[in-house]
Amino acid sequence: MKQVKAKSPGAIQKMKLQLPVIAFIEDNVNMLYCPALDLTGYGNNEREAQKSFETVLAEYLQYTTTKGTLLADLKKLGWNFKKTKKAVGFPAANI
Repeated sequence: MKQVKAKSPGAIQKMKLQLPVIAFIEDNVNMLYCPALDLTGYGNNEREAQKSFETVLAEYLQYTTTKGTLLADLKKLGWNFKKTKKAVGFPAANI
Protein backbone atom coordinates (compact mmCIF):
# COMPACT_ATOMS: atom_id res chain seq x y z
CA MET A 1 0.00 0.00 0.00
CA LYS A 2 1.16 3.50 -0.82
CA GLN A 3 0.17 6.90 0.50
CA VAL A 4 -0.87 9.59 -1.95
CA LYS A 5 -1.32 13.33 -1.66
CA ALA A 6 -4.06 15.19 -3.44
CA LYS A 7 -4.69 18.82 -4.20
CA SER A 8 -7.84 19.90 -5.91
CA PRO A 9 -6.83 22.80 -8.19
CA GLY A 10 -9.09 25.81 -7.79
CA ALA A 11 -11.15 24.16 -5.07
CA ILE A 12 -12.58 26.41 -2.40
CA GLN A 13 -12.22 23.73 0.25
CA LYS A 14 -9.00 22.01 1.19
CA MET A 15 -9.14 18.25 1.39
CA LYS A 16 -6.71 16.01 3.15
CA LEU A 17 -7.02 12.40 2.10
CA GLN A 18 -5.26 9.28 3.21
CA LEU A 19 -6.32 6.41 1.01
CA PRO A 20 -5.06 2.88 0.40
CA VAL A 21 -3.44 2.58 -3.02
CA ILE A 22 -2.23 -0.68 -4.56
CA ALA A 23 0.88 -0.56 -6.76
CA PHE A 24 1.43 -3.27 -9.37
CA ILE A 25 2.90 -3.86 -12.82
CA GLU A 26 0.76 -5.16 -15.67
CA ASP A 27 2.12 -5.67 -19.20
CA ASN A 28 5.27 -3.68 -18.26
CA VAL A 29 3.15 -0.69 -17.16
CA ASN A 30 3.30 0.57 -13.58
CA MET A 31 -0.19 0.96 -12.14
CA LEU A 32 -1.56 2.57 -8.98
CA TYR A 33 -5.13 1.63 -8.06
CA CYS A 34 -7.28 3.05 -5.28
CA PRO A 35 -10.17 0.64 -4.59
CA ALA A 36 -11.91 3.13 -2.27
CA LEU A 37 -12.40 5.55 -5.20
CA ASP A 38 -12.04 3.12 -8.12
CA LEU A 39 -9.34 5.34 -9.65
CA THR A 40 -6.18 4.28 -11.50
CA GLY A 41 -2.98 6.02 -12.55
CA TYR A 42 -0.30 4.52 -14.77
CA GLY A 43 3.12 5.21 -16.24
CA ASN A 44 6.36 3.77 -17.58
CA ASN A 45 7.82 3.81 -14.05
CA GLU A 46 6.56 4.20 -10.50
CA ARG A 47 7.17 7.97 -10.48
CA GLU A 48 5.10 8.48 -13.63
CA ALA A 49 2.34 6.28 -12.23
CA GLN A 50 2.32 8.33 -9.01
CA LYS A 51 2.06 11.62 -10.94
CA SER A 52 -0.67 10.15 -13.15
CA PHE A 53 -2.65 8.97 -10.14
CA GLU A 54 -2.32 12.33 -8.40
CA THR A 55 -3.63 14.04 -11.57
CA VAL A 56 -6.56 11.62 -11.86
CA LEU A 57 -7.41 12.09 -8.17
CA ALA A 58 -7.19 15.89 -8.37
CA GLU A 59 -9.42 15.92 -11.48
CA TYR A 60 -11.94 13.61 -9.79
CA LEU A 61 -12.09 15.85 -6.72
CA GLN A 62 -12.29 19.01 -8.82
CA TYR A 63 -15.11 17.66 -10.98
CA THR A 64 -17.22 16.15 -8.19
CA THR A 65 -16.86 19.15 -5.88
CA THR A 66 -17.64 21.62 -8.69
CA LYS A 67 -20.72 19.63 -9.72
CA GLY A 68 -21.72 19.04 -6.08
CA THR A 69 -21.75 15.27 -6.57
CA LEU A 70 -18.85 14.16 -4.35
CA LEU A 71 -20.94 12.78 -1.47
CA ALA A 72 -23.37 11.03 -3.82
CA ASP A 73 -20.49 9.52 -5.78
CA LEU A 74 -18.76 8.31 -2.62
CA LYS A 75 -22.01 6.71 -1.45
CA LYS A 76 -22.25 4.87 -4.80
CA LEU A 77 -18.73 3.57 -4.12
CA GLY A 78 -19.87 2.12 -0.78
CA TRP A 79 -18.79 4.89 1.59
CA ASN A 80 -20.88 5.46 4.74
CA PHE A 81 -21.22 8.78 6.53
CA LYS A 82 -22.18 9.62 10.07
CA LYS A 83 -24.40 12.62 10.66
CA THR A 84 -22.70 15.13 12.92
CA LYS A 85 -23.05 18.79 13.75
CA LYS A 86 -19.50 19.28 12.50
CA ALA A 87 -18.23 19.14 8.94
CA VAL A 88 -18.79 15.87 7.12
CA GLY A 89 -16.00 13.35 7.69
CA PHE A 90 -14.88 10.83 5.12
CA PRO A 91 -14.42 7.41 6.76
CA ALA A 92 -12.84 4.57 4.83
CA ALA A 93 -15.02 2.74 2.34
CA ASN A 94 -16.50 -0.65 3.16
CA ILE A 95 -15.03 -2.79 0.40
